[in-house]
Amino acid sequence: MRAIFTAAPPPAYAAQWENVLSRPIDRIARVISEDTQTGQDLRQNSPFTGILSEPERRRVIEIAA
Repeated sequence: MRAIFTAAPPPAYAAQWENVLSRPIDRIARVISEDTQTGQDLRQNSPFTGILSEPERRRVIEIAA
């Protein structure tokens, strides 16, 4: 099965992301890295899909590791 990428997450997740992104950076980091259903759902419905090219994405992962 191929992944289907869209320009924006579904409306329910867009509202959740808007709420999360209005918080201080430490709270944002905590929410999006939580090992919870909400954290998993947000990661699977990210509004940031496609912003970085594949080489840029790999470089970010390399730096973060």
